[in-house]
Amino acid sequence: MRHQYIIILLLAVVSVSAENWKKQSLSLGRLGIDGSLSRSFTLGSLGGSPEFSFPIMLEHSLSDYPLDEYETFSLWTVPQLTTYVVPVRRGQIIWVAPGGREMVFGGKNAEHLLLKTVPAELPKGWTAIRNDEDKAYVRILSHDGWEYTYRDGAIQALTAPTGRKLYFGTDLTLITSIEQRLDGEEPFTLLDAKYDDLQRLQELRIGPHWHIFEYQDDTELITSWIPFDERARSHQFEYRNGLTSAIEMPSGYRERYDWITDILTYAEESELELDHATQRAILVMDNHFLYRYGAALDGINLISRNALGQDERIAYNPLTNRLKTVERGGITREVRWNPNTAPSAQGLLDEVTAPDGKPVIELEYDENDNASLRKERGKAPISFTWDDQGRLLETAREGYPPTRYTYAESSDKPKSVTDPSGEVIEFQYNDRGELVQFKDKAGGLHGFEYDRYGRLNRRIYPMDLITAWEYDEHGRTIRQQTPGGNTREFTYNDYNQLESVKDGSVTWTYEYDARGRLSQTLRNGKPWKSYERVSQNGNERIGIIDPEGQTTVRTYDLEGKLLQEINPLAERIDYHYDPAGQITGWEDSRGAAITFNYNDFGQIALQENSEGQKREWTFDSIGQLEKIATDPTATAVDYDEHGRVRRVEYGPNEVMQYTYDAYGRIEKATTGTVSTDYAYDEMDRKTGERVTYPDGSRSSLIYTYTPAGLKETTRYKLESANGKVIENRATTYRYDTLGRMTEMAINGAWQVRYVYAPAGFQLSSKLMANGVTIDYGYNEMDRLASIVSRGPKGEELKAIHYLWDESGRLNRRTIHIPD
Repeated sequence: MRHQYIIILLLAVVSVSAENWKKQSLSLGRLGIDGSLSRSFTLGSLGGSPEFSFPIMLEHSLSDYPLDEYETFSLWTVPQLTTYVVPVRRGQIIWVAPGGREMVFGGKNAEHLLLKTVPAELPKGWTAIRNDEDKAYVRILSHDGWEYTYRDGAIQALTAPTGRKLYFGTDLTLITSIEQRLDGEEPFTLLDAKYDDLQRLQELRIGPHWHIFEYQDDTELITSWIPFDERARSHQFEYRNGLTSAIEMPSGYRERYDWITDILTYAEESELELDHATQRAILVMDNHFLYRYGAALDGINLISRNALGQDERIAYNPLTNRLKTVERGGITREVRWNPNTAPSAQGLLDEVTAPDGKPVIELEYDENDNASLRKERGKAPISFTWDDQGRLLETAREGYPPTRYTYAESSDKPKSVTDPSGEVIEFQYNDRGELVQFKDKAGGLHGFEYDRYGRLNRRIYPMDLITAWEYDEHGRTIRQQTPGGNTREFTYNDYNQLESVKDGSVTWTYEYDARGRLSQTLRNGKPWKSYERVSQNGNERIGIIDPEGQTTVRTYDLEGKLLQEINPLAERIDYHYDPAGQITGWEDSRGAAITFNYNDFGQIALQENSEGQKREWTFDSIGQLEKIATDPTATAVDYDEHGRVRRVEYGPNEVMQYTYDAYGRIEKATTGTVSTDYAYDEMDRKTGERVTYPDGSRSSLIYTYTPAGLKETTRYKLESANGKVIENRATTYRYDTLGRMTEMAINGAWQVRYVYAPAGFQLSSKLMANGVTIDYGYNEMDRLASIVSRGPKGEELKAIHYLWDESGRLNRRTIHIPD
C-alpha cells in the first residue's frame, strides 16, 4: 500500500534502550574482537507491550577469574539477566545494563553525566540522576524517554517513553523476574529465572518459552541447554582445558573449536602483536576456518582462512575509529566513525570508502553532533537542518525545494512532512506517543487502534476498510479479521509452535516430531502433506508426501546443504560442493550436468554444462564485473569514476553508453545512432523521455503524477524530422482513495475500468471498452480462486481455476475454454 514505509517506521519502537539488551560486538566468523569465541543462541524475547520485546540470549564469554588450574574458562551466560549500578569513587558510578554494556557516569572525562537533578533538556545518550538525600536511589535516563531505576544497586523498574513499565525481582545483581503491570489488572509475568545456591541459572521461562540448564559438577561450565525440558531438542556443550571445544546440536551436527592458551609462544610465532600479560586464550579454529588474532599498525586484526586457503580480514583501530575489511582476493573496504565528537556520539558514521580507495559516503556534523551534510559519490550533497531539541527540520538538495518536518510542542515525532513537490503527510498521536491517524498525500485517512499493552488491534484504511487482530497473553496473534470479513484463527502448542490455522471452513493442523520439526499437515482433519525423516550415513533424508501420495525425497547434510533430490518420477539430481561449502555443480540421472568454478573473490567465474557450453565472467581488481563471455558472443562493461556503468558493449556493433546528472540519475542513454534523454522532478520521478532516431525523427514521453505520487498521465508524441506530428496519444489513469487504479483512458476514451470488492482490497472485475468483462473470484483465504472472461452478451470465453496448498503455494491450475 502507499506510504507503507512511513507507517512501519512510525509504528516501530526504535530506541537506545533496546540497544542495551543486546551487546554489539565485532566478529569474523566465530572469532570475536577480543580473540574469544563469538557465539550466541536466542532463547526468546520479552512479551507484553511491543516496546519491551527485548531479546534474551545465551552468549559465550571468557571469565576474568580462574577455575581450578585454568586461568580462564568458557562462560555461557544470559547477560540480559545481570544488571547493576555501583559507585567506583566519589562522584562516579558504573552502570552495567541488561545485556552487558558497561557505562561510566560522572568524573573527569566520563562517558556520561552524573547529575543531582533532571536537566530541562537531556543530552544525547544516557544521563544518571542521583541526589545527595538518597544516594542509594539512581535513575538512568535516555534522551528519548527511557528510564531505569535502581535501589541499592539493584534494578527496580524500567519505564518506556509510552509510560508503560516493567518491574523487576532481583537477587543482588541477578534478575529473577520481570513483570508488567497495568492499572486494574493482575501483574503479568514476562520472565522468571531460578538459580541454585551457586547462583547458576537452572530454569528460565520467557513467555511461552522455557529452558533448563545443567552444569559440570559444581562448576559454572554448562553441559546441557534443554529447551522445554525436551532432551531431543537439547544442545550439549563439551570442554577442553575449561574452554568450549564442541557444541552438539539437536540434529547431531557438532560445532568444533580449538584454542591456544600458550599466548607467549603464539605471539612469538605470529606476525601480529599480542598482550600476553592480559590475553589468556585465543580461538584458532572451528569447523570452517583457521583463525589468527592480534594487533598491527591498522588496529586489532581478525583473520580467517577457509578450507581453500583463502583469507579474509577485518582490522579495527579504536583510536581512529576506523574499520577495515579485506575480503577474499584482497577487495578492501573501510568505514570510519567520527573520533572527534562528544563521547555520547562516538558511533557517528564519518566516512565509507569503496574498494577503489575513494569515499562512497562522507558525513559532516554540527556542534550538537547532528549530521549537517551527507556526500554520496556521484550524487548531489544533502544538507540537514535541526532545531535546538535535536529534531530534524529540513533535508535539502541544491536546486530543489527541501523536505520539511514539523512537530507538536516538545514531541520528537513528526506532526507533518512536506515533500519537495509541496505535498503533505500529517500524523496524530495519542498520549503515549502511538500513531493513531495518518493522513496521506491524497487526503486519505488511516487509523490505528491499540489494546492496553500497545499492540495494534485495528488498522482502519480509507473507505472504512478494517483489519483487526486479537492476541493471547503472550502477544501471539490468535485471530485476524480481514477487510473482506474473512476471519483467521490461530492456536499454538506447548512448544510455541503454530498448531492450527482456521480459514473460514478450512482448518489446517500442524504436527511436529520430538525435535520440533514439522511431520504432518492436515486439512480439515485429513492428511495433506507428511514428512518422513531418516538419518542415513551422517545425513538427513526427508521424504515429502503430497496430497496425491507422491513422494519427493531430499537429502541434506547436517549443516543443511542439499545433497540430493529425487522427484516422484524417480528423477534424481545430485549436488556437489567444494571444501569451503560453495556449490560446484549438479548432475541429474539423465547425465545432464552443470559445473561452477570460482575466482579468488568467491565469485562464479566459469559455468559449464555437460554439452560443453560455457559461460565465463571476468572481474576487475576490485570485484566489478568486466566481461561476460558466452561463445561466440561477449558482453563488456566499463565504469565511470564513481563506479557507475558507463558503457556496455554487447558486440562490435551494439554499444550502450550512459551519462548521469548531478543527482546520480541516468541523463542520457545512447546505443548506435539512437539516443534517449531523461528528465526527472524533485522527487526523482521520471517526467520525460526523448528519443532521437538516425533519420532525425523524434519520440517523446511526458509523465505527470497525482499528489500521492501515482502516475496520472502519459503523453506520447512521435514527430518526423521536419517536425510533423505522426502520432499523439495521451493515456490517463484514475485511482480511488486507497490508491487502486479505477480507470485507464486513451485520448479521453476509457479503455479499462476496474471494480473492487466493496469490503476488501481485491479486484472484483475488469470492464473492457469492447464489452468483455473479466471477473475475479477468491477463496476463504483471500487467495485468487478463479478468473472468468465473458463476452459482451455474458457468454463465457475462458475460465481459469486455482487450488492452493496450506503454505500458500499454487497446487493446481485448470483452464476451461468452451467449445
